Amino acid sequence: MFGVGMPELLVILAVALVVLGPQRLPELAHALGRIIGRFRAAAAEVRREVDRGISSTDTRPTHTDGPPHQGGAPTLPDAPERPAPQPPTPEKP
Repeated sequence: MFGVGMPELLVILAVALVVLGPQRLPELAHALGRIIGRFRAAAAEVRREVDRGISSTDTRPTHTDGPPHQGGAPTLPDAPERPAPQPPTPEKP
């Protein structure tokens, strides 16, 4: 937990008890617990959305208008034929 062991955690809690007092420390702990709970819920929602997005893009379109694909890169439909480019005509003087 961020490199904080039990002795360091006890020192932090003792300092917080002295600074905040016994009345405000439980209120602060409760508010901190609620904030952490909301953060975890938001992180879980983001994780679900990412998983849902990945699973929805996992399907790949299939082409049924040609022979079965034998592996390698996916085949694309043939491009329409374009006329060959014409060489430039020299100007007459």
